[in-house]
Amino acid sequence: MIQCSVKFDGESRMSEVKDQIVKIITDGDLSSIQIISDRVGRTPEETIVAIQQLIAEGKLHGKVTDDGKRFFKEEVDISQRPVIEREKDDPDFLKFNPRPGLIVAVIGFVILLSGIIGYLSAADVDFEAQSFWAVVLFFGIAINMVGCYYLGTRRTP
Repeated sequence: MIQCSVKFDGESRMSEVKDQIVKIITDGDLSSIQIISDRVGRTPEETIVAIQQLIAEGKLHGKVTDDGKRFFKEEVDISQRPVIEREKDDPDFLKFNPRPGLIVAVIGFVILLSGIIGYLSAADVDFEAQSFWAVVLFFGIAINMVGCYYLGTRRTP
């Protein structure tokens, strides 16, 4: 507990300062000694002495911290403000719809598999059939890559 010997300039001014301090602490819910002293126009030491006197008189209930920076009330007021219910908006990364990319990737994979099967089965037939299935195979690779790219553009949280 901090002990100071500070004199106030007059008994009426002291009671005004004490009334202001009580009002600031109870109505304003402030705990910072520096802010309270700025609002009453006194030094922090004078404010601490006034708070200690108010505690001794029974007008305030609480204690000043050991470092003299804050005053904590003993009774905690529960807020009477109504609770505001907010809509739970999902973050943008959860609104991502992967279905189109997944469908395109699966279609590309099916075309890719059919191109591989056709290319291998046309190996003995002729060069034109083999070339056709090679084009189908690369076409399937391209479609599969587009679908995978779409899936890969999903932003991370």
